[in-house]
Amino acid sequence: MRMDIPIIRNCNQTSRYPGTFSLIEPVIQGKKVLDLGCNQGYHLRNVGSGSLGLDYDVELLNQAKSQNDGVLFARADFNSPHFPVADENFEAVLASHVLEHVHAPIKFLGECNRVLAGGGTLVLGLPVEDGMYARLALNYFGHPGHLYSFSLTNIKKLLNIVGFGDIKFVYHLARIGFRTWWNNRINQWVNAHLPSWLAYQMSPAYWVIACKQQDYEQIAAKVGSVFL
Repeated sequence: MRMDIPIIRNCNQTSRYPGTFSLIEPVIQGKKVLDLGCNQGYHLRNVGSGSLGLDYDVELLNQAKSQNDGVLFARADFNSPHFPVADENFEAVLASHVLEHVHAPIKFLGECNRVLAGGGTLVLGLPVEDGMYARLALNYFGHPGHLYSFSLTNIKKLLNIVGFGDIKFVYHLARIGFRTWWNNRINQWVNAHLPSWLAYQMSPAYWVIACKQQDYEQIAAKVGSVFL
């Protein structure tokens, strides 16, 4: 049975990124972006002015600063209560393979909501640890540093709780060879033709794209939940 979850079907075929980030690059390109867990700033090379990369590793931040002009970088602990960022300050937030490492995922997603302007876009990169690919690769139990594993239904529920909607999923297979255009075409076909549940099972990881529809802090105040 096909899951009733939308898929991004028009991915960037000409990107220089090999088959993974290229799938969602158009979503953040030219926007004021907050990259959480920015590493060396690879994903901030085609974004708008005022963009900011946060990471905990000082060495990676120094490398990012030397490779990216016009982008700010700063150190941050994503397990702290708040990101060092003002409210509603960004058009898009990117967190690639970060959510599975933090202590409190709902709180982290709530902070993503807080720093996004109304209607802003959240992009998450997540591993698939319970799919066919993980089983065949004998990696079913995932990375030892991962505290959580998120299914499609589960991550959609968490995003809805903190005020995100219009949720879409983008899948990518394991890279085959070194030809960017070939991997991009394969992933484009997967996202255009396969049912969501099958694409998820075949992928080592996937992207989630969501739109801010409600303010997180208003939701938390209304619910009065200690988890929010």
